[in-house]
Amino acid sequence: MRTTRAAKNVIASLLYKIVALICGLIVPRLMLSHFGSEYNGVVASATQFMNYITILTIGIAGPTRVALYDSLAKHDEEKTNGVLKATSAYMQKFSIAIVLYASLIMILLPQLAHTSLPAMEVALLVAIVSFSMFVEYFFTVTNHTLLSADQREYVFDITSTITIIANCIVIYALIKSGYGIIIVRFVSALVFFLKPVIIALFIKRNYQINRKVDPDYSALKERGDAAATSIANLVHDNIDLVILTLFVDIKLVSVYTVYNMIAAQIRSVMQVFTGGMEAGFGNIIARNEKETLQRNFRIYEYLVFGFVSVVISCAFVLILPFIKNYTEGIHDINYIVPSFAFLMVFCEATYCIRQPYVTIVQAAGKYRETRDGAIFEAVLNVILSLIFVRLIGFQGVIVGTIFANIFRSVQYCIYVYKNILYKKQDIVLYRIIWCIANITIICFCSKLIIYHVTFLNGWLLWVLHAGIALLVAAFVTLMSSMMFYKSDLLGMKETILRVVKH
Repeated sequence: MRTTRAAKNVIASLLYKIVALICGLIVPRLMLSHFGSEYNGVVASATQFMNYITILTIGIAGPTRVALYDSLAKHDEEKTNGVLKATSAYMQKFSIAIVLYASLIMILLPQLAHTSLPAMEVALLVAIVSFSMFVEYFFTVTNHTLLSADQREYVFDITSTITIIANCIVIYALIKSGYGIIIVRFVSALVFFLKPVIIALFIKRNYQINRKVDPDYSALKERGDAAATSIANLVHDNIDLVILTLFVDIKLVSVYTVYNMIAAQIRSVMQVFTGGMEAGFGNIIARNEKETLQRNFRIYEYLVFGFVSVVISCAFVLILPFIKNYTEGIHDINYIVPSFAFLMVFCEATYCIRQPYVTIVQAAGKYRETRDGAIFEAVLNVILSLIFVRLIGFQGVIVGTIFANIFRSVQYCIYVYKNILYKKQDIVLYRIIWCIANITIICFCSKLIIYHVTFLNGWLLWVLHAGIALLVAAFVTLMSSMMFYKSDLLGMKETILRVVKH
């Protein structure tokens, strides 16, 4: 059942990521072309500032999932209900904090951002962003945590797919009808009410949830350590836009968000392979199946490094042509910055390669043991980003993030191999060398072929180039896998066949 549910999670996640990728390209382009870079920058800044209120939820979801892995594996309904009641009670209190914090940001952001937009419009955009966050945490988070722990992430992904398609249609219709950004964003926020309603109906039909039990707060006994780790991760993931908002023109924030949109899509596609894995590994660890853990992790690690070889090499080749097409007709600031494109893709590569180790740490609930590394990563990122943004401009925030990512990836890897897998980590160095060699060969061969393919133009040419790059990347990665990681490749094939037979 673990394998079957993992397969469902991967398929549903893949569908969602494809839809999210398409809609995630259409919506920002519509916003940019109709409302301009300044509005885009303000919305991005408002979103990042609001993200910091999630500090108050930190330490909840992770320990809750770990507790649910155990109670679901043992079919302990009383424990499951108690954990969910405690989580739900906390999220309701947090939703009130969102309202108070949003009121403060509505006052401060118009003063802090380097923008010529009216203060009232900036404040209203903050209010709309905060409304979306309120809906997510008040109605959705607890149910999502249960689905994730029970390896039913596919339900959440299917629901999200429906919602995001509806949202894209609504935004397109409103913009084409001539409505302003305030109305467009507000109606878009209302559309996302669909998700909690559908998920709540599924939970009601498939689980025996007792809302009258006493909350079981013992499940959150490691909340402090999980909170420290998650706060550090939150700072690390969101500090770039905050620094840019405070120190550069708001239009440069828009440039950053366009490139970061591509990085986010890379991360999103990667989550197709990683999103449903934590619950599976959590179940294995809860049952103390050590050999199964080592075998499955080796295949999972190979899969992620293979993903990095294919997707990151394609991103290096295709990012600038994509940006050129995507921002065509937008002239209020220059979006074509080759050095920034390289840094952004490289930064995403350093983030992706650590995901297998993050997954295992979270599945095992080892928050206290990895807490200090997370804190140091965040501090290092802030300090280096502030230094480099002064020295080399807005690209400096990415340089700071890259150094912090590398440190954290090494720390995670060493901990997992030494304390969870109980194996030597030499294999990771060989996988990194393999990955770098793949990317180098793929980029060289792709560019060589693409250079001679010029009989189309615009998006059609880009799509053709993307297809060529993807084929080259898949071929090189497959051939090198046959040479160096044949056992891992065959192990992945056997897992897929086992899923198909079920």
